[in-house]
Amino acid sequence: DFTSKVKFYSQVKIECGNNAISVKSNSYLFLDNLYQIKACIDELGLQIINLKDNSIIKEFHVKNDEEIVFRNSALIQEGGYFSKDTERELDKTKQVLRKIIEGDIGITARSIQGNIELTIGGLKEFASGGGVGGVMPMGGGSISTPSGTVSLPVSYNPTMSGYQAYSRSRSVYFKTLLNKSDFNHVDGDVLKNAYDKIKTFETANSESFISETVFKVSDYYVLGYFSKNNNKYYLRKFEHDIK
Repeated sequence: DFTSKVKFYSQVKIECGNNAISVKSNSYLFLDNLYQIKACIDELGLQIINLKDNSIIKEFHVKNDEEIVFRNSALIQEGGYFSKDTERELDKTKQVLRKIIEGDIGITARSIQGNIELTIGGLKEFASGGGVGGVMPMGGGSISTPSGTVSLPVSYNPTMSGYQAYSRSRSVYFKTLLNKSDFNHVDGDVLKNAYDKIKTFETANSESFISETVFKVSDYYVLGYFSKNNNKYYLRKFEHDIK
């Protein structure tokens, strides 16, 4: 009926003291629930809201001198100023909070059998000019022909841009598993997503291919690239691990 309305949800409350000016927050909407993350150098808070009845389902908090007891992975840092392929494990929560505040905070959710897997952390891009991570979006530009220069239409590839932001940046994160029925933290191993697999393949073979692009088809991802070794263009399928 062409009417609209706006609903405001209070953010999760955290204690930041004199560091309140450096608070970062973000949210993710998934399966009728709103996942809110908020952090400063002193504390990180996670809140899950049921959008059907506007109730708070669950909250998690951790101070910078405490262990993150609701995580299922190591505290991972990937990438850096000099190499996108560098990966190491961090020891303390305060390291994670400090690096999250230096960049953009983020949270994502996906369904894994009877659980919800959350990725919580931050991202700092080190772009070198020209699009995300120094690479222009695929589909635009111009070519020379005998009759003159022909302009090509510019198309934006959000999947490629998202992958470039993921793979050409410094990211700090950990993963958490929550039971889908009551959202309590559960033990278990986290699984690789499609971006993880693409990045691993790219790292091992990047010297041999060019003209890379990534796009999504249905529930899987495709990496396209030209191989300099055998003069062929490949399309490779990558999927999230689900079991």
